[in-house]
Amino acid sequence: MGSWVLISAGWYKAKPPRSVSVGSAGTADDMAIAVFQSAAGVQLNIVRFNSGGEALTALLGGHVDLAAGNPLEFMGQLQSKAVRALGVFRPTRFEAMSDVPTMKEQGIDVAPFQMWRGVALPPGVTPDVVAYWQDIMKKVADSKAFKDYITANVAALHPLPAPQFVTFLGAQEALYKDMLAKLGQN
Repeated sequence: MGSWVLISAGWYKAKPPRSVSVGSAGTADDMAIAVFQSAAGVQLNIVRFNSGGEALTALLGGHVDLAAGNPLEFMGQLQSKAVRALGVFRPTRFEAMSDVPTMKEQGIDVAPFQMWRGVALPPGVTPDVVAYWQDIMKKVADSKAFKDYITANVAALHPLPAPQFVTFLGAQEALYKDMLAKLGQN
């Protein structure tokens, strides 16, 4: 799943640091915001909530200027035009939101930031157990029901076998450490 920040390119640079508030539902949103701040050269006032629903409620009530989150969290309000998505953190637009440009298209060179899901097994399991679960997960990923779920929730399907997933996790760990360090500096 791709993360986004509800913000328009340009106007925020005219505002004093931390004068624009952004609702966040926790660490993943905070990191997406850190990615954005680093790329855009701005400092936002992060207001933390217990859930995406609370951040959305604050946005709708005018208590924060922006909110960060996954498309699924905002789809009803996006479809009703109660809120407007202003940029996505992926290299490509979402098919279901083709009118929402990427940050890069707006001149903001953000590192791609995403919410990913994975399945892990305890250390020491036998290769046949790994193969069994990889086969099960491949069947799930190939199923119509799962593909429909991905489409309905404005997500992206990119299954990775175990060795590639381990490599991916290493890269994600490096990105998260960098973003957490940047959050600590802000």
